[in-house]
Amino acid sequence: MYEPSPEVIARETAENRANEHLLHLIPKDVLSKTLSQYYCEIESDFLCFALPYEAVAESIPTTVPVIDFGCYMAAQAYFFRNHPAYVGVDCYEICEDFSSLRRFSLPNCRHMSARIQDCAEALKEEYPDAYAVCIAVPDDEARLAVSHLFPNHCICYPGEKPDVSGLNASRILEKLRL
Repeated sequence: MYEPSPEVIARETAENRANEHLLHLIPKDVLSKTLSQYYCEIESDFLCFALPYEAVAESIPTTVPVIDFGCYMAAQAYFFRNHPAYVGVDCYEICEDFSSLRRFSLPNCRHMSARIQDCAEALKEEYPDAYAVCIAVPDDEARLAVSHLFPNHCICYPGEKPDVSGLNASRILEKLRL
């Protein structure tokens, strides 16, 4: 019988707490309406990989724009609601009709449907001081592009060591190490 290690238990506990934190930031009616969409593949008990987003949000100044590469439904935008801009980038290859799927959105949000490699350079030019997050994106080339273009970044993929650089990197890493 599998018994998770204390590290795995601590990580899952922290992830669940971060998800609960995020859940409390989203108005209930918005949550219900967004999660009930036909193509939506997240639920209230897993809105995203919330822990890295929470660590970044708690560690960088609210004066910094955030670009979220691989945002999917962008529930995590609520962690960055007080930042000047939150840009969520994702490609919806799984959807037959992208126009019908509505992401979470706030007044500071901008959503893009594009491959990361196709828009990262332009976003770097538009937001030169942005903090980039790239969480659970399975595309190695995309993660590498974000790492090379954005000196301030947090790139995490399950089972791999986080790549965190720039603004308050040590603080973010500490939060991710538990």
